[in-house]
Amino acid sequence: MFQLIALISYWFVGCGGGAISSSTPSQPSHTSNTSLPVSVSTSPRNATLVSGAQQQFTATVSNTPNIAVSWSATAGTVNSTGLFTAPAVSTATPVIVTATSRADTNMSGLATLMVNPSVQAQSPVEHTVALSWKASTNSNVISYSVYRSTISGTSYGLLASAISGETYVDQAVQSGATYYYVVTAVDDQGRESGYSSQTAITIP
Repeated sequence: MFQLIALISYWFVGCGGGAISSSTPSQPSHTSNTSLPVSVSTSPRNATLVSGAQQQFTATVSNTPNIAVSWSATAGTVNSTGLFTAPAVSTATPVIVTATSRADTNMSGLATLMVNPSVQAQSPVEHTVALSWKASTNSNVISYSVYRSTISGTSYGLLASAISGETYVDQAVQSGATYYYVVTAVDDQGRESGYSSQTAITIP
């Protein structure tokens, strides 16, 4: 026994005598295909830099097999790979970096930057105190000792000993402080003289 499958049309006779056909609808012969416009986006979209700093940008191009872009910037420089170098500025300066599609030059992506002046930390000024004194007239003196205090006339602490000459450089001083120095002479028996007259130095 065979099963018969057939497309059947039905005809209905209406009151007005007209005929209406009902049948299986046919499929459209083609599908509409509207291409999407090219779009470009950049990453990052925003950044803050200081003068001379660099930022790498990337561009994403959609809806075209040609994903190449051309880079440009309103200030500073940007190379063909999207590496941006900030300009030297004295005040905060806005900069726009643009990636333009080579497939459609009317389409581009933007990145907005703020370039600030660079702040360079200044190294603190190093101060030293160079001391010198007259040699002792005692032929038995073989060395000198230097003492220092931050209080005039008292509380001297030994700063250096066994100094063979008549000069010494104090490298451990702080800006804004005042130091008081005295010197003693030491003979070949290890005996130490009294303090010399005091010298005061204020560090800038």
